[in-house]
Amino acid sequence: MLAYDSDGKSTIDIEASVACEPDVGGRLARAGLPVLERLAEDLGDLAVSIVLTDADNNVLGSVRGDEHGAARPPEVAYVTAPIDDPRRDTPVGAVGIKGATADVGALILPYAQLAARTIAERVLDSAAVADRALVEHFLRARRRARSAVIALNGNEMLVNASAARLVDTADRAYLWDWASIRLERTDGSAHDLHLRARAFSARCEPVVVRRDVVGALVYLDELEPAATTGPRTRVRVSRPPKWGWSSLRSSELGIAELVAEGLTNREVAARLFVSPHTVDFHLRQIFRKLSITSRIELTRLVIEHAVPSPIGVGS
Repeated sequence: MLAYDSDGKSTIDIEASVACEPDVGGRLARAGLPVLERLAEDLGDLAVSIVLTDADNNVLGSVRGDEHGAARPPEVAYVTAPIDDPRRDTPVGAVGIKGATADVGALILPYAQLAARTIAERVLDSAAVADRALVEHFLRARRRARSAVIALNGNEMLVNASAARLVDTADRAYLWDWASIRLERTDGSAHDLHLRARAFSARCEPVVVRRDVVGALVYLDELEPAATTGPRTRVRVSRPPKWGWSSLRSSELGIAELVAEGLTNREVAARLFVSPHTVDFHLRQIFRKLSITSRIELTRLVIEHAVPSPIGVGS
């Protein structure tokens, strides 16, 4: 089985495996199949087949260029070009051209490479649309949410202040895997989620663009530790005091903990996807409730009230 590189040498194999991010297969197929059809037109009557594969070498679609019924010689050749995700510079699929050795030569490879680059650009455009939709859904959810809310997909994770104290960027892959499974159920029911030795009641909502699920909204309610007998209950504070540590709302606790990590107001704002003015306002409220005047005092109080964080992510 032959394959050709840019010098016409047999080095590339369509069987090579590539890394793929979650849910890219559908976008890859939608972006790639029209490009394959145009490529088949450009190649005219050459007796070739053009194949689009994903990172796991699954065939997402193919276009045959030998529809005139010409007998295929036994000597066949393959040319492949990887489709790279420009955001990570990693391959997410491949364009393969298969045909008779006489038809598939070194001049075919540039066609495959051009098709691969075009598909990568179309996938990136699709991802940009998905990311914008994720941000829009997050902003709407944050306005109405009374507890922790997370918006995420295979690439990004956005959190409100309440969620910032419960998760960090290292949890994104685990949370996305968890959410992807739960999104298969569309009843909107709550599910148990165990994360960093904490238990949550979590509810998922899909983020949909043109009937495609491009992300998820996850709403978290922390559960009290399980007693020896009896069910767990959601953590609720009916009438918080007006002053002191216990008067801080969940969102204020999230900001306080980020400040205690050494982040500036602008860095906290970037983490929470809010304006620096919003962080300034909440920080003034925190200082007033705690009767303090400096970030150093706030850091000391955060450390005093910190809950030990077990290492690792729970299943």
